[in-house]
Amino acid sequence: GALLQKVVSVVANQALLRVAAPEVLGVATIRLELVLRAVLCVARDGVRLALARAPPPKDDDDVQRRRAGNVAWAGAFVGAALAAVSALIGFCVIPVAAPHRARDAFLLYAAAAALECLSE
Repeated sequence: GALLQKVVSVVANQALLRVAAPEVLGVATIRLELVLRAVLCVARDGVRLALARAPPPKDDDDVQRRRAGNVAWAGAFVGAALAAVSALIGFCVIPVAAPHRARDAFLLYAAAAALECLSE
């Protein structure tokens, strides 16, 4: 799973580096990575803090185990919802005639953030 994700990421990055102009790639990467990292940070950190502060479950305590599972799933769904909201904002704010298909790239990054949140 994780190995395949890394391989696909490296191949996609190599293809992008060969096609995109350097000035477009730099500006786009900074803006798009900012959105991606912000969504993932908000989704992950809340779950990590909640699970770190929770007392460790005892061997026979199914309620605490279910709560930990619910918190983990809540983070995934919150991250996916944040990615969807950012995609909607990007869809409304970025003009259709934006250069280098910026709107499409933003929507793809938001979809990638949602998938990454749900895959954890």
